[in-house]
Amino acid sequence: FAEMTAETLTEDHRMESDWATGAEAAMGVLADAEIDCIVSDYEMPGPNGLELMETVRAEHGDVPFILLTGRGTEEVASEAISAGVDDYILKLEVVEDQQHQQLANRITSAVDQQRTQQRYELLVDNTPDVVAQVACDGEIVAANPAMADLAGVDRESLRGASLLEQFPETGESWLTAGQ
Repeated sequence: FAEMTAETLTEDHRMESDWATGAEAAMGVLADAEIDCIVSDYEMPGPNGLELMETVRAEHGDVPFILLTGRGTEEVASEAISAGVDDYILKLEVVEDQQHQQLANRITSAVDQQRTQQRYELLVDNTPDVVAQVACDGEIVAANPAMADLAGVDRESLRGASLLEQFPETGESWLTAGQ
């Protein structure tokens, strides 16, 4: 199935595709190639697809990860979503309905979304303007270097801190303006 899917994505959808059987073989492919997206079965020899995703992200960062599974239970779907997969597709939808186009579209979407996020982060990190992501309760979720400079601390120190405590004179007005 993996070989057939990879060949179809390459031949019919002009995607460069590699395939592997099992998590260990997949990690070997990742070691030798630059991969934009991983499509993994849930059940495979050795670690399952979610365990593979965990290993991939620990070693290679946040590579888009699509779980393609024959076991379409609510339990597996819930576990996949909680683990942070970028998409979840039933294998039967691809095989029986010949939905390789749907799979190709989801791969393209996941890769495009990641690239857009990376461009956004690059822009925010490099702007001289003060930028922060703040939760409704005033907790700083993320901040750019300009915000850290303004606070006189490093970025990691801002994460989880209170906007109101870090900026007592202006934090309240910033929080109100952002709502």
